[in-house]
Amino acid sequence: LDLKALPAAAQFSPAHAFRIKAPPGRHVYVRVSKGAESFGGFVLAKDWSAVLAVPEFPVEVGLVGDGAVLSLGGDKRLGVTARGLPALRVELSRVRPDQINHLVSQSNGRFKNPDFRWGFGPDNLSEAFTEILPLRLGDPAKTQYAAVDLGRYMAGGEARGLFFLRVEGWDPVRKHRVGPVDERMVLVPDLGLIV
Repeated sequence: LDLKALPAAAQFSPAHAFRIKAPPGRHVYVRVSKGAESFGGFVLAKDWSAVLAVPEFPVEVGLVGDGAVLSLGGDKRLGVTARGLPALRVELSRVRPDQINHLVSQSNGRFKNPDFRWGFGPDNLSEAFTEILPLRLGDPAKTQYAAVDLGRYMAGGEARGLFFLRVEGWDPVRKHRVGPVDERMVLVPDLGLIV
């Protein structure tokens, strides 16, 4: 096996990580001989061995980046990453302009992901859209990329908006959710800053 050492976060670490390429579901016999010296100069006192299972690749969904504000003048697309999924289901809820006051009074927490009170939620103050983004279910080791275009959902030529976005893994054959979910509230404002 081609064994590659991965750098540690600290100069002297009690654990060392290595990368190998092996098919999931297989097992690897690992043996470290007595006297092996670690990166910090520590010496192994006795032989160590174990049989380790190669794990399956994780099924993942995630919105790219960490921001919650998109520029009015820029591209109104949000990137999505996925791994090990046949499709993504995107639920997009555009907050109606006459409901912003309810958003403020009925939620708390962070702007990016607000917490609602008393059973109140995005369904009470927004118009919802759903779309399925098909993906190629190929090599589970490779990350796939897709984009959600918020510009398509700007109501009646309105150039700005506040959106609740939920992306989840989707099985297009059985028509149900599979895997993880990522959510975010996104603002496309008509404000500008001069620096």
